[in-house]
Amino acid sequence: MNAIPYWRTRVGAKSEQDIAAAEAARDLMRVQTRDIIDVSRPAVLDTDPMNFAATARHLAVRFGQSWADVSGTCRKPGLVIARQTIAWVGVSRCRKSLPYVAQIMNRDHSTILHSRRRIDAMIDEIGLSPLADDPVEAGFVVWREATRRRGVMGGGRHAADGE
Repeated sequence: MNAIPYWRTRVGAKSEQDIAAAEAARDLMRVQTRDIIDVSRPAVLDTDPMNFAATARHLAVRFGQSWADVSGTCRKPGLVIARQTIAWVGVSRCRKSLPYVAQIMNRDHSTILHSRRRIDAMIDEIGLSPLADDPVEAGFVVWREATRRRGVMGGGRHAADGE
């Protein structure tokens, strides 16, 4: 008689069919998660709020940054503004959770919370209202105003630094 491994009983699997179904679901979840986080694929414009990863990559390109720069550790003002705006779009416009947006952007959830609060404060301060319903357009309006107000142009390796 074959004993069922402990980890398989944790998902409530009692028969071999249940175990096979649980393993298939786990494998499917791994593939879907890998596809969401895979930034090596080219960004496709997808304004569907359900696909925040594609929206974030598209916004990075629209801001004149590469996704590697935006999800990296550089603290140049142009990149910081781009990161904060993308985080704001994810939480406020696409209605994604802080941990989900943080995972996509390689950040901690508290950093995403700080970004959302900072962009919300700027919107209230300058009275940017009403914003477009489209997350990409709303993000672009916020980014453009933030860079104009802070006197920052770009900031990534694609921007002209001091030229």
